[in-house]
Amino acid sequence: MKKVLMALFLLPFILLLLIGDQEVPQKRSTISEPTDWGKFVAPMMGYVYGTPEKDETLYVMIYWCYPKKYVNGSLAIGLSSLMEIFSSASYNGRHVPVFYRGYLGLAVPINVSRFPVLLDAKYIDATVSVHLMRNYNESIVKVYMGNWTLETGKLPKMMPNITSYTLESIEFTRNWIVTYKFGLYNPYNVTIKFLNISFELPGIKVLNITVYNASTFYGVNETTKVNDFSIPPGESRYFVITLLNDPEVNFFLRPKIEYLVGSEKYIMPGPPFQLTYLKKECWVNMKKN
Repeated sequence: MKKVLMALFLLPFILLLLIGDQEVPQKRSTISEPTDWGKFVAPMMGYVYGTPEKDETLYVMIYWCYPKKYVNGSLAIGLSSLMEIFSSASYNGRHVPVFYRGYLGLAVPINVSRFPVLLDAKYIDATVSVHLMRNYNESIVKVYMGNWTLETGKLPKMMPNITSYTLESIEFTRNWIVTYKFGLYNPYNVTIKFLNISFELPGIKVLNITVYNASTFYGVNETTKVNDFSIPPGESRYFVITLLNDPEVNFFLRPKIEYLVGSEKYIMPGPPFQLTYLKKECWVNMKKN
């Protein structure tokens, strides 16, 4: 069984997560908390390529098996990182949603614009601290985020527009194959030719690239399949890239997209993608009242 989450649907949840109305508690809570922090499911490795001159904030999802009723009663949840990979964030506990199989979802920001141009940082061990604050008391647990590689480059003079992409794939059973999908539109009066994607994630390889004459996933079928990687002026193409993946590994990916505009070669950041396996249910948030 598989659940794919599109960027269009996840973005409102991320915006809702970011705290905007912390409240000062009027009295001490009488809720009794569990003695442990439950289970965190996070990426085991990540690769990010970015252009700091003009780039957005990316979000990496952490899934947390912890009773929602206790999070609702907290003043705030904070995220911090000793490494420069992740940015700090704060959430109102009531705004932390329950996602799949009873897991709570926390979005960890990566602000690419803070990175220097021409950065090449390989295989950095990263940890995020989760702070749970209630009644002026703070508890902290560290969540290991795995091994990360960061690369940056200059903003290309010409690049296609990204029309759509799959932001995250939630898998309930482990397998060796995963697909990374996105659409590109050519706004120029010359042909753009897609060459490849590249990244550094140990154990993950590109097996196949299939191209469709479409701008979104909904236009993908056998009749729209094309054999050419070229994008004519004013047209779109949708790319389905099949990856061979270690079935034991969750990962976050934002690869380089290599392409030609006319005869000039460029590199641009691809859309972000996260693969997460949620093999077991978080029963504490699935019980019926």
